[in-house]
Formats: sequence, structure tokens, C-alpha cells
Amino acid sequence: MSQMVIILVQGADLDRKEQVRSGDASATELFELGVVMLRRKIYLAATKYLVQAIEKWDGDDQDLAQVYNALGVSYVCDRKLGNAYE
Repeated sequence: MSQMVIILVQGADLDRKEQVRSGDASATELFELGVVMLRRKIYLAATKYLVQAIEKWDGDDQDLAQVYNALGVSYVCDRKLGNAYE
């Protein structure tokens, strides 16, 4: 059963990546993909998607704060501390 869940999650990740490639991804989808990349320890990609999410963001400022927090975590994990303080 756990393999089924993993396959479904990986399929959802592929769908998000395709939306990003086509330019149709929303800020929320970019944020979610950034978080997935952060969990997978692919910090460069996480940073890229999180920055794009911030640029597209049109929602609540409190939710935007979560995106900035994830971006800071990505910078710290990638040892780019100077960027994390900005």
C-alpha cells in the first residue's frame, strides 16, 4: 500500500513540473514544488521555484511569509547564509 502512495505522489510531482515548464503553474503550485525539492535536498531547484512563487504571489501576506520562510531554509541548507538574511 505504501508503494501506491509513493507512486501517486511522484505522479503529482511530475504533473506540477509539467505545469511549471509550460508556464501555467500558479504561485501556490510553485511553492508546493519548491517544498518538494527542499525535502529532496535539491536546494538549487527549491530556491528557483520559491523565488518564482514569490514573484507570482497575489495571495495573503501571511501565506507569503511561509514562502519566504521556506526560501530562507533553502538558502541555509545550501550554505548561502548571506541570501538567507535578506
